Amino acid sequence: MKAALQCFSRRPRLWMVDVLLGMLLLHGVSTAAQLPVSIEHWRVSQVQVNEWRSDRLLYQIDDPRLVGRVIDFLPERIDSDLPDATVCAEPTQQRSRVRLNALLEQSMQAVHPGSDVAQSFGLSVSGQTEVDVRWLACRPGTWGPAPLKMPAQASTGHLQNNWLARLPDGSALLRWYGDTLLVLKPSLPGEKVQPSFACAKARWPAERAICGNARLASYDRSVTQAWRVAIQACDHESQCLSELKRSQRQWVLRRNQCQRDLVCLRQAMQERLNALMTPPE
Repeated sequence: MKAALQCFSRRPRLWMVDVLLGMLLLHGVSTAAQLPVSIEHWRVSQVQVNEWRSDRLLYQIDDPRLVGRVIDFLPERIDSDLPDATVCAEPTQQRSRVRLNALLEQSMQAVHPGSDVAQSFGLSVSGQTEVDVRWLACRPGTWGPAPLKMPAQASTGHLQNNWLARLPDGSALLRWYGDTLLVLKPSLPGEKVQPSFACAKARWPAERAICGNARLASYDRSVTQAWRVAIQACDHESQCLSELKRSQRQWVLRRNQCQRDLVCLRQAMQERLNALMTPPE
């Protein structure tokens, strides 16, 4: 028993911080102290944009460039394959509780006055819901877009920080570039992702490498979805469709030249995603 207690006393005590923090959050108390980021793994399941905005947006609803991307919150860094994600070393967080509408009203652009902001972004959760907000900071620098201003209920003096909001159903919201909201679902370490093709029929080394890597398989699904978006954008125009199919065949050949090189495959699929989702001038 004594040995067990000694072993327990040597374990990291971050769990004590989490317990105390949870008690404070239940009573609506903001926490100004910076805390290490908990180890969490998330995958983007949905992309939402403000449906009332009429200008050209950087991303669209469920944009293939964003859906399926992974974010790993680690004590030493935030690791992500999101577009425009920067390196975040030694991340810290500050927590508070605030109504979702108040958070969105004061940190998102072009919000319609008097509206249910959560509804305007197509969210299924009520804007009156109180959410656990984590303001993220890096040493040095920031990660993701900075809010326009911080809600008074969550004021910590760190206006440059991006936020992640935990929702009651276990999912989360992350503000991203282009006035975009990412709906995140927990991602289990070692989870399998089925690519757009049957792995049992994979012939090329590149295809087998994609089948063996969850992030690459997710990128493959995204490229397939982006292909569908591009086909639809051609609007049955024969020349557009012919050029699109020609470029896709050429790209598949280049991708297959990567063989089992994971970095090469990832870069090839990222480039194809951007090409398919970039409208012609």
